[in-house]
Amino acid sequence: MTTYVPEDMLEVRLCLGRSNDLSRIADSIPVTLSHGVQLPTVRTVGDLRNLPAWPRGHRLVIERYP
Repeated sequence: MTTYVPEDMLEVRLCLGRSNDLSRIADSIPVTLSHGVQLPTVRTVGDLRNLPAWPRGHRLVIERYP
């Protein structure tokens, strides 16, 4: 598990991988929000990538399974 505290959406997108990156996390992967996080439209990684802004202080935790 890797934890990031992105400052902006550019950093979020870099953490999730670029479109030509082999280790890119697929847009269809579901995301889990911690209790109290107010992002009602976010259900998948693709939704995260499409956010207009990243809420300051929120962490991004990436778990990769083989």
